[in-house]
Amino acid sequence: MRIQPAKIENVEQNKNLSLVDLSIDTTQSLAQEADQGLQKLSNVARTQPEMMHKSIMQLEQLIADTNDDPQLQGRAFLNLARCFLGVAANKAAWDPEGARIVLYGTPSGRNTQDHHGKSRGYDGAVDALKEASKRLPRDTNIKAAELMTTTLARQLQR
Repeated sequence: MRIQPAKIENVEQNKNLSLVDLSIDTTQSLAQEADQGLQKLSNVARTQPEMMHKSIMQLEQLIADTNDDPQLQGRAFLNLARCFLGVAANKAAWDPEGARIVLYGTPSGRNTQDHHGKSRGYDGAVDALKEASKRLPRDTNIKAAELMTTTLARQLQR
């Protein structure tokens, strides 16, 4: 897994947004990749919380602004799910309930309005991943992110 700054062009506002590129290296076993991926995402959330927060905010804005581009919106949802996974994995050791909220979301979070005044309809890593899967059904990174989600959910059940 590599973590590096990436650029996604915001089509409507023609701005470059600095996001987190969290592409998955599929040469390792998926279980190893899930554990290592969660650890790396957790480290980013712990060591660079401002960057993670900024990425989440930019991704949520990009999602709200790109209804006409399902591919771009799907990529944004996938990266948002990964950011949420990092935050949840970081919280898991010291705030398991907070980690569950970030992983699964809440009804009030789903009803939060975007900057266009519309209800978002998603909240947390699981919802963001479902939205990404709808838009990118054949993307192999979805399966890896789903495995990370399952791994974290199992850790939180202990």
